Amino acid sequence: MNTINTVQDKYMPRKIKKEKRLKKILNLIINSDCKINIIEKCDNEGDIVFEVSMKSLGITYDTLMDYKDEISSEFVVNFIGELLVRENIEEFASIITSLQDNYIETVNKYMHGKFGIKLYRNRLILKFNVSLIQKILMEDFRKQLV
Repeated sequence: MNTINTVQDKYMPRKIKKEKRLKKILNLIINSDCKINIIEKCDNEGDIVFEVSMKSLGITYDTLMDYKDEISSEFVVNFIGELLVRENIEEFASIITSLQDNYIETVNKYMHGKFGIKLYRNRLILKFNVSLIQKILMEDFRKQLV
């Protein structure tokens, strides 16, 4: 029993410190202007690629490297990606409306699962499936009906 308490005491401060680091980096990003640039509108698989500058995210490359462990988690990548899509939904919605004849096939072919991310010195590049845009727009539409 003493061993368990000693182990908990030893690792608990580290866990709390890491959680605060996660909150700190997420707060920086949440409070940023979140401006994006769409690189690839929609390929045959329904994938969309966009970029966001470090400056737009309110962080520097050095900050990103300091928080690399936190940024590399699937939760954080998906959080950042979905935050950016939701904050720029008008730009992404125009992609869906431009599909016209291919809409049903392209949007419903695959379901969005998670974001892909590439880290560069001055920007992040993210990739996701167009079905996420439809999901977000449907959520917004349902809210308006209530």
